[in-house]
Amino acid sequence: MPTHPIHLFSFESVSCSVATGNNAAHFAWFSPRKGLCSERRQWRRVCRSPEGHRVLLCLLLSLQYLGRWYEIEKIPVSFEKGSCIQANYSLMENGNIKVINQELRSDGTVNQIEGEASQVNLTEPAKLGVKFFWLMPSAPYWVLATDYENYALVYSCTTIVWLFHVDHVWILGRNPYLPPETVTQLKDILISNNIDIEKMTITDQGNCPEFQ
Repeated sequence: MPTHPIHLFSFESVSCSVATGNNAAHFAWFSPRKGLCSERRQWRRVCRSPEGHRVLLCLLLSLQYLGRWYEIEKIPVSFEKGSCIQANYSLMENGNIKVINQELRSDGTVNQIEGEASQVNLTEPAKLGVKFFWLMPSAPYWVLATDYENYALVYSCTTIVWLFHVDHVWILGRNPYLPPETVTQLKDILISNNIDIEKMTITDQGNCPEFQ
């Protein structure tokens, strides 16, 4: 199977214009998350943008990110314990993004959680904040690479009491399978940004039900 060329988004190299019309000021940027316990913790390192990638998704292209994504690989997280993990993103009336994450549990039941993603900074549209509970602070959701039609690479980092941080990484696909060459290229992006990929695991997408 052919590989897909990797598209990186650079703040310095992409110029975007402000869209007009209903909700345009809100949704024109979009690109959210899904979203981790063997999380990797680093002592006294504050969350920051990965070096070399100040990502930006151009305003007029970003809506292509909406829709269903399948989790291909990730750094394991405590709140994802099942298989067949998927994320579905849709536009809300307020201009934010509805996030629905689903997984199949070992007992055959479907676990689902719904959240909301919003843009944090108008100048960096690929950096979103997502929250799943009202009192919960927003967690970063940064798209490092995507071609919208095949793959997406998502990074997040959570700082805990200003002492250490936890890295989160997801490789997503529009289909349950991505060519190994594409996965390798996406991991190379993580490595080049000093993000440890040693604990990444493959998500089981075999014999999955059709989620709503």
